[in-house]
Amino acid sequence: MVRRVRPNVPAKLHGDDREVLGFLQAILDYEESLIPVGGSIKYAGTPNARFLTKTGQTVSKADYPDLWDYAQTDAAYVTTATTVTIPNDVGFIVRVR
Repeated sequence: MVRRVRPNVPAKLHGDDREVLGFLQAILDYEESLIPVGGSIKYAGTPNARFLTKTGQTVSKADYPDLWDYAQTDAAYVTTATTVTIPNDVGFIVRVR
């Protein structure tokens, strides 16, 4: 059996530390977001209106034109003339606006 070694990550970052979760929420709420359209981050919870969960859903180009533009350059996304299919990447969200 292969022994798994825990990466050298400070203990404070393991689990659902409220300070860490608060920091991540602050990044999501930052007016001039640090995350570009199409950028993905790991996130637990319900994202705000500028983000969508990556669950393989298809969304309208008319509703998310910035994401549609980004999806044209990323092979993980499937696009048609009017839709974008977001990849299924459980636990991640993608910035759409």
